[in-house]
Amino acid sequence: MNSDRQSIRKKPYMILVILFIGCITLSGQVITKEHEGWTEKADFLHFRNAMEKELYSKEDLYRNIEGSPFLNNNFADGVLITNDSIMYENVPLRYNIFKDEMEFLITPDDGPRIIGNPRNFLYFILDDRLFAYKAFMEKDRPVYKYFEIVRTGKCQVLKRKNVVYVEPQQSRGIVGSSPAKFEERRDSYYLQFGTLSPVEVNLRRRSILDAFDQKRDEIAAFVNDNNLSYRNPDDLIKMAEYYNRLYED
Repeated sequence: MNSDRQSIRKKPYMILVILFIGCITLSGQVITKEHEGWTEKADFLHFRNAMEKELYSKEDLYRNIEGSPFLNNNFADGVLITNDSIMYENVPLRYNIFKDEMEFLITPDDGPRIIGNPRNFLYFILDDRLFAYKAFMEKDRPVYKYFEIVRTGKCQVLKRKNVVYVEPQQSRGIVGSSPAKFEERRDSYYLQFGTLSPVEVNLRRRSILDAFDQKRDEIAAFVNDNNLSYRNPDDLIKMAEYYNRLYED
């Protein structure tokens, strides 16, 4: 995390990104934690306090587990934009990947709180990264998760970080014991076309081309002509950009 964290006011390009993505017309109401009504407005953000007894005990346990469940351990000034286009600026945010929860602070002394109503927000900006809380189909039912939006357009490229908890292992013969740990696994990638649900794609030829459906031949030709790899996430972004250009013509 950058030590010289700046307000979103000092990063107007991020606002332009948001306006472009969602065609948002901001209501003119911008709330910061320095705002006179911040404490009252902050009540809208959460249903649960992360410092409640049960959750706090889990926070304590994190100190005895190797690795981290968080995108970044420290809180960073972030931005929230609600469905009715109210912007909350300078909100200290932290993303718990393992629990798939966005935490925030009203004041450092209060301890972390959990955004309990993420479906009321369009976007979350954290460490110059754009997140959204979206529904996708999992085992034939809709499930809501946080996604990082890594490319916008008619075809969006989404990413999910994956952290798992690994139980401690007892010593067995010549195999030594190992402590409990949070272990980062391979990122998951999704494509979202328009307002349809995100579709997970394996970084494999068939999975990606099936997702592009009617444009699969054009995408396959683009990959071959430009010597791209289906296994490379950066090349997946290039495919999405090319797909979007096809619809601009």
